[in-house]
Amino acid sequence: MANRLFVFGIGGTGARVIKSLAMLLASGCKLGSNIKTVVPILIDPDTANGDLNRTKDILKLYQNIRAKVDKPNDFFGQDLKTINELSQDSTDINPEHFQFKLKGAHDSNFKDFIGYNSLDERDKKFLDLFYSNQNLNSDLDVGFKGNPHMGSVVLNQFTESDDFARFSQVFSPGDSIFIINSIFGGTGAAGFPLLLNTLRHDELDLPNAVLFRNAPIGGMTFLPYFRLENDEESEIDSETFEEKAKTALSYYNRTIIKENKINSLYFLGMGGATNVYENHEGKREQKNKAHFLELAGALSIFDYSKDVEKYKVENGEALNDTQIKEFGVIRENGAITFNDLDASQADLLRDNLTRFKFFSRYLSKGLSRSLGASAWTKNGFLTTERTMLDKEFFNSANYKNYIVEFCKYFDEWIVELEKNDPSFSPFKPYVSPGNSLDLINNSEPPLSKDGFKELDIQNGFYIDEVDKGDGEDEKEFTQLIKLFQKSTKEVLESKKLI
Repeated sequence: MANRLFVFGIGGTGARVIKSLAMLLASGCKLGSNIKTVVPILIDPDTANGDLNRTKDILKLYQNIRAKVDKPNDFFGQDLKTINELSQDSTDINPEHFQFKLKGAHDSNFKDFIGYNSLDERDKKFLDLFYSNQNLNSDLDVGFKGNPHMGSVVLNQFTESDDFARFSQVFSPGDSIFIINSIFGGTGAAGFPLLLNTLRHDELDLPNAVLFRNAPIGGMTFLPYFRLENDEESEIDSETFEEKAKTALSYYNRTIIKENKINSLYFLGMGGATNVYENHEGKREQKNKAHFLELAGALSIFDYSKDVEKYKVENGEALNDTQIKEFGVIRENGAITFNDLDASQADLLRDNLTRFKFFSRYLSKGLSRSLGASAWTKNGFLTTERTMLDKEFFNSANYKNYIVEFCKYFDEWIVELEKNDPSFSPFKPYVSPGNSLDLINNSEPPLSKDGFKELDIQNGFYIDEVDKGDGEDEKEFTQLIKLFQKSTKEVLESKKLI
C-alpha cells in the first residue's frame, strides 16, 4: 500500500493553501491514516503568478532541507515529492515539477486557443453569444480573470497532458486525493468539477484509472473571502464574486454532492469580507497576503486524512453519501489566537507552530549571542569534534540559502496572517533576548523569560545525543534540525507554554 496523498491546488487560492500546508508540515504537524508522502500538484496557466511561484520556492526549500536530514521525524518530517520524482524514481529537486503544464495555453490568447479565426461565420456568431471580444482576446498567460466559462474550455484538455499521464501511471493502491479550489474565480471554479469528473469517469482509458476512480477523494472549496480594489481597466470585478459563488454552488450541489462523486467536501468563506487586495489580473504582481482561511483550508487536509481509511471502496461498491463540513472558531475576536480554536486544532497548531517559531526566532535573534560562546557551538570543548554547528556551518552557503530562506518565508507567512482580516495573531512581537519566552498571545509568560539562554543550556545537554552520522551517512542539517526539535520542545514544555 503506497499511502500517498495527492493534493491538487487549483489557481492562486490552491497555491496559497498548499503554502500553508508546507508550513504546518515543516513545523512537525502530522497527517493521519499513516500517510507517508504528500504530492502537491499546482494547476494554474499563469506561470508567472506571484502566489504560485512563492509556493513552488517554499516547496523546493522544504525538499532541499529534508534531503539533508537523516531520518527526519519531526521538523520537516513529512515526505514531499513531485509526480516527476515518483514516475522516474528520481531525487531531482525541481520546483517546476510541482506544476501541471497546460498544452497550448502558453503565449496564447483565448481566441487562438479555440481556433476562432478558422471557423465559419455562423460558428463565430454562435461563440459570440458566449464570449465577449474581451474574453476572446484575453491573454491565457494570466489565467481566466474570473471567467469560469473560459477556464472550463482550456482546463478540459489538461487530462491529455504529459503530467496527468504521469499521475495516472504512479497512482497506486492505498493512495488518496484532495482538491483545493475557489468557487468565485475562473481557474478554480472551472477546474474543480472538471478534475473531479475526470477522476470519477467510468470509461477513462488511462493506466490505473480504476484505482483513482474508486480512491478516497476530498475537496476544499472557498467561498468569497476577500474583495479587490475597483479598477475599470481590469476584467476582474469582485462585486460579481457572491453571484458567481451562488451559481457555482447550485451546480456543485446537482452534479457533485447529489451524485456522491466526492467523499468529503469542505466549505470555507467569510460573508461581508472587508479586506481588500490590489486588483492584479495575474503574473508576479498577484501575490496576496496569507489569510487565516487558507490556514484553515490546510487544516481541512489534516481533518480529511484522519478519515481516509473509511472512505476506501473495493470491487466497485457505491460511494457513501458526501460529507459536508464547514470551519468555525469558538469566539469571533478582533484577532484570532490559539485559544479561539477548537481544542484539537488548537493543540495541533499551538505545539508545532510555537516550537518552529521559537526555532526561527532564535536563529534570527539569538544565535549571534551564542555562536562561538555556547558549548554546543564549539568543537574541542569537553568533547572533541562533537558538533557540526560551529561558525563555519552557520556561515555556509547551504545554511543561508536553505534554512535561513525557509525561516524568512515562515516569518513572512506569520506576519501576513496577523496583518490580514481576520487577523490570526498567535505570537507576540519580539522584544529582547531576556523576554524571548514571552512568546504566545493570551498566555501568561513564565517567571524566567530568557528562552534563548534556556535553549543554549538544553542544546549543550543534548548535543552528544543527536547523531550527526558519519562518513557517507552524514547529512549536514541532521544535527541542527534534530537538536532544535528536541530542545525547543524541552524548553517550552518545561515552561508550560505547549
